[in-house]
Amino acid sequence: MSTVLLISVTLLVNVLLLGAVVAWGAWIVYRGRRQRDRTRLLKGVLIWLLLGVPLLGALWPQIAYLWTEALWFGHFVRNGAPAEYENVFWRVLGDFWKVFLAYGSLGAGFLLLNVLVASRVCPLRSEFHHWARYRTRLAHRLLALGALGIAVGLAGMLTVRWEEFALARVYRHGVGRVPAVLKLLPGQAGTFEHPFSLSGLYPKDPLREDLERLDRLIASVAEELIEPLPLIRLHQEETPGTVKPSRTPPHYTLQGYLLPVQRDPQEHSTVYRLSLVLAGPTVLEKAQPDETLPERERIRRQRTGQNYVKYLTLSTLVERESLDQAVRSMLVELTQSRYLRNGFSDPIFHRNVGYYLFEFPRDQWVSLWAKLLLWATIGLIALQYRFYYHRDSHSMLAAVRGVTVHLAVLWILLLLVGIWRSQMASLGLLYARPSPIKSGRVPFGISYVDFVQIGAFRVYMVFLLILCLILAINTIRRDRRLWVGSLIAWMGGWLLILWVYPAAVYLFKVRPNPLRAERAFLENHMAMTRHAFGLEAVEQTDAIRKLASFEDVMRHPEVLQTVQLWDRRVIWERIQQSQTIQRFYEFSPFPDVDRYWINGELRQVIIAGREVNPNRLANREWFTKRLKYTHGYGVVMAPVNEAEDPGVPIFWIRGIPMQYASIPGFNLRVRRPEIYYGELTQRILPGQH
Repeated sequence: MSTVLLISVTLLVNVLLLGAVVAWGAWIVYRGRRQRDRTRLLKGVLIWLLLGVPLLGALWPQIAYLWTEALWFGHFVRNGAPAEYENVFWRVLGDFWKVFLAYGSLGAGFLLLNVLVASRVCPLRSEFHHWARYRTRLAHRLLALGALGIAVGLAGMLTVRWEEFALARVYRHGVGRVPAVLKLLPGQAGTFEHPFSLSGLYPKDPLREDLERLDRLIASVAEELIEPLPLIRLHQEETPGTVKPSRTPPHYTLQGYLLPVQRDPQEHSTVYRLSLVLAGPTVLEKAQPDETLPERERIRRQRTGQNYVKYLTLSTLVERESLDQAVRSMLVELTQSRYLRNGFSDPIFHRNVGYYLFEFPRDQWVSLWAKLLLWATIGLIALQYRFYYHRDSHSMLAAVRGVTVHLAVLWILLLLVGIWRSQMASLGLLYARPSPIKSGRVPFGISYVDFVQIGAFRVYMVFLLILCLILAINTIRRDRRLWVGSLIAWMGGWLLILWVYPAAVYLFKVRPNPLRAERAFLENHMAMTRHAFGLEAVEQTDAIRKLASFEDVMRHPEVLQTVQLWDRRVIWERIQQSQTIQRFYEFSPFPDVDRYWINGELRQVIIAGREVNPNRLANREWFTKRLKYTHGYGVVMAPVNEAEDPGVPIFWIRGIPMQYASIPGFNLRVRRPEIYYGELTQRILPGQH
């Protein structure tokens, strides 16, 4: 697809050059006819013939190439019906040029508007027309050409990232947003910090009945409130009997707590402290001291450094009869909180995790485009006012007054874009790597110093906003000392707030005891990693490792029946020779050894995934990498201790489409054979750069 985009660019350049040649020749022919000058007429015709005809001839191969590509995309068939890939082809071209035209026209309009404003601020007086008119026209033409060149260059910078704009548009339509999965846990007596057991209570105790009532209330109200919300889903337990149950863990857990505060046995009334606790990896709250604890216990907790907690608690005092209304109001508040309303979000900024994959890259590039556009405008306008200053005596005074206000307005816009860039930089810290002012304990993502730097970015944004107000006021006062002071404050604030302060926090707070400061953020890192790979659903068992004795082996004869006889390097060669099927498929040279229950026995098998090797693709065009060969397919499975003559594995799963062994009790089936990310394919799409 890169070749197609390049051809479309050259086609547009040829069309523009052809239009310029035709207009140039037409102007010369028009002048020749008006002046009855045959030389000019001949010159215009020669321009058309010598320049226009070759350019016109160069258009046809380019148009034919694009049309042939569209026809080639259109001949594909999927599931017996046309795949309509030609629509994808034209849509990609449309997205490419939409980005260029949108930001190119916006940048050119902004630059030309500033040039026009500056020209109106410093008009040419009539008494200077006879000697300054030609130079002024030439300067304006050069400025216009410079503005168009800058706009085209900046738009080209964004056009290269057209895929990120397409992904952002898809995200705005709701695709890519990850819903939050909420699991309801049984209610507990007490509080989240101090739960207590119900073993000492009678079976008919009112507290037991109220806890059961609380569970029913939470379940019914949650189902009623969450069902219409697209970004929140209730966790459904796996039903028994499925071949391969889903192991997707819930993102959050919700649990209710009842603590009896006051009970009147005669009137049968009870006042409870009702608490709803939302817990999950993306809840990171500043811990508040528990007022119910003794003062000594609170001081001890503060000294242990428990600064952040992984839960959010809503608590209120409620009578037994008002439990229904209290649960409803608290659940409404929870569903509208920043932790749930955006779906599954990050624990720092509480944005949906899909935003960082689909929309955040686009926002970064657009903010950079705005920053570069403003700097280019400041440079271009400064050159324009410098020309006016030296053009004539009248323009000298107007240029001095105009440049002060004009550049001040551009400076304010630059500071506002700086606020936007600071927000993007703070969001980008989620991708942060270890740096000289980080402890290195958190390999990727937010660390304690990054968390401090986020606060520094917010202070810096407020600081920039104050500078904008000062500059806006100074456009009226025009005090030179305020201009210089604002510039020095801008540079000094950037250095002190964004760099010196985080470095000082690292040196004096984090470096002496990094684990204490980084504990909450290390937990974030591990929790999000477990969620990303679905590791929270893995069952952990404690195994005692020791050397097996002869008696142990004799007591467990099944161990000898599944001893691995195949060397993994040898069986990989056999798999590679017989099961790659196509030249672009490949198996990892290190097949995995796993165990499965087959016919009531735990059998040890060798299993390998058939992946796409991007380096083996004959054609590495955009279509090939992103629409055709996007994933591997299926697995190969063989027992570790069986073979056919001469040295061929007995495959239980093989081939495309996958074929399964017809042995008693073998009911393993692969439900999703697609392999988008594996041991060889370490990018989401093969060959993506």
